[in-house]
Amino acid sequence: MAFTVGADDGHGHKVAMILGESQVATVYTTDDKQLRWKYHQNGGAIPAPMIPARQRFDTLMAEISAAVPIDRKPAAYAQLGKALFNALEMNDAAKINESFKSVEDFILKVCGQRARFLYVRAFLLAAAVLIGIGASITYLPLLDVVLKCTVGVVFGVVGACMSVLQRSSSAEVDITAGETLAAIQGAARALVGALFGLFVVLASIGDLVLGTAKANITALAALAVVAGISERFVPEIIKKIEGGS
Repeated sequence: MAFTVGADDGHGHKVAMILGESQVATVYTTDDKQLRWKYHQNGGAIPAPMIPARQRFDTLMAEISAAVPIDRKPAAYAQLGKALFNALEMNDAAKINESFKSVEDFILKVCGQRARFLYVRAFLLAAAVLIGIGASITYLPLLDVVLKCTVGVVFGVVGACMSVLQRSSSAEVDITAGETLAAIQGAARALVGALFGLFVVLASIGDLVLGTAKANITALAALAVVAGISERFVPEIIKKIEGGS
């Protein structure tokens, strides 16, 4: 059967786009956004050595359906259809993984972008809340030590913002863990920045490290920013304190 765009495919679906067509197979999309294919040889049954290609196709279909954002699904399905066509056309079991590699890379890229977006969005929301609360508190009549601790929290979050925004396109986020965990990781990064900023201020006030900065609130704010930016700064301070004790 020859497939034509706009014609019925024989199963009650209209062909919307032909992704690949030959005497071996036809892969196409339908007007109801389904990705379908038909093997023309061997009575429609693909050869046993090529069954892994169909299995890989089914697996990637499920991954796209579950993980790829809705606006990127059409592109993912198109790549998947072309990959299946290429695999069936080559009829080489040894090249099945090679045929589908571009699809796997596309899924990883898109899911990674989505996970980083959710991570950064959750981080910015949490950071805005923490900075807003901290900025509001500074207008209250506070003890000097409480004011300095509040500055540590606020500027620790500011430092974390600088770090996250600088690395937003390369942040390491587990894309297999789901969208909720990516958001939790982002919010947690803001909290870590706040806690690191608070710790370095307390350490300075307590003359554990960097005690020369404790009388200068600007210097404390700068230290808090550094603590928020660098995830290694505070752990290194803790190691020095442990060594000193």
